[in-house]
Amino acid sequence: MDISAFEEVYDNSVEVILLKKPKLHIKIPDIPGLMILKLFSYSDNPGRRKDAEDIYFIMKYFEQTLEPEVFHTQYEHLLTKYEYDSKKISIAILGEQIKAILADDTLTKLKHIIFIEIEENSDYSLILKMRRHDDNSFEQMLNFMKILYNAIEQ
Repeated sequence: MDISAFEEVYDNSVEVILLKKPKLHIKIPDIPGLMILKLFSYSDNPGRRKDAEDIYFIMKYFEQTLEPEVFHTQYEHLLTKYEYDSKKISIAILGEQIKAILADDTLTKLKHIIFIEIEENSDYSLILKMRRHDDNSFEQMLNFMKILYNAIEQ
């Protein structure tokens, strides 16, 4: 299993206190960190449908984890770029947050993983597996992956 991003995701994880006495604290990846791990995991073993399902789930529901005012404060630059489409904007935000976590070499690996899934010569296996769980068109799912890629790329 490729653990390229594990340390970076771990360093950006959220510490959760399960018990004060005896002290039991664990670190849990945030949603962008989880997306990073899922993309690397899928790349390691494209036959695992669970990773594709989880990637889809994150992209579908990430918008609901954001406070509405964040669109107009921290990410105002995305509003007109994505024509005020909150789904597209939230995927771009996810991409920007992913980019903030990773070091350059790991980011390059992740961009490559996504790129091979969206390029014209791709078999689109990830997108096809993601689409099995939604009524969105293939083109819409491909567009969402391209938005994620572009946000990470910039």
